[in-house]
Amino acid sequence: KADDLGALEALGPSVALLSAPLAEYDLWRARLYFARSDFLRAIECGLAAAAHIPEKISLWVLLMRAALRLENLTLARDFAIRVVALACERTYKFKAEAERVLQQQTVRV
Repeated sequence: KADDLGALEALGPSVALLSAPLAEYDLWRARLYFARSDFLRAIECGLAAAAHIPEKISLWVLLMRAALRLENLTLARDFAIRVVALACERTYKFKAEAERVLQQQTVRV
């Protein structure tokens, strides 16, 4: 939470020794890589987290945005579909953003 990617990465070996996966670790890594404009690493870390917390809509939004920054429209569309599927009344803004991504995809095809 201190935005210290080096310190977070240094925890990696300890996290790997845990008996249960720590999805929040990969989620924080994804967020920090995204903040540093390393969108490919953000996607890698985000997908590692998604394997354990697939219901976390904010994670899929981060993945969608990272894919858009990389101009990987196929991935952005896949992630947008997940956002729409997970959206609820509280997360309507995320859903609207994802629907815009999906509309752009349709127009470009």
